Amino acid sequence: MDGEWSRAERLSVYGIVVAAMGVAATLFVPEFRRSLGLQQPGLRVVLPPAPVLSTRVDQSVRSNMSPAGSPTPQTIRLTIEASETAWVTLKADGATVMSNELNPGQRFSFEAHDFEFRTIGNAGALKVNANGIMLGPFGGIHQVVHGIVIDQIAIQNAQHL
Repeated sequence: MDGEWSRAERLSVYGIVVAAMGVAATLFVPEFRRSLGLQQPGLRVVLPPAPVLSTRVDQSVRSNMSPAGSPTPQTIRLTIEASETAWVTLKADGATVMSNELNPGQRFSFEAHDFEFRTIGNAGALKVNANGIMLGPFGGIHQVVHGIVIDQIAIQNAQHL
């Protein structure tokens, strides 16, 4: 396998690239976009949220949970599945749609224009699929991560890995 990278190596590099892009976006991109008048969504790093005690899927956004079918080009179909117990706090289009502990094998699907994982506890145990593209892992087993944004730009970047 000389010259070829394994899937694990590619995903490790992807994680490093995403982290570096997040730092750069946090430091430089918002001011640059404002100076040009651009409103295009992109990768953002967000400070960790205050503790959330809710352990339910918000009923007001249950309509965004999708059965079989394809999302429209403007929306993202996000499917998350836990391979081990994991904690997830997820926002879709700015509203918290999940703040739950997921057990192994549990799977949820949502449709929205953008998503933000406010918190992922046990990040290495979470499988994330956006419009048919596997993303992540966003961290290691038992690692806690914050502020992972999934939008059209993040999906396009993942397609090139």
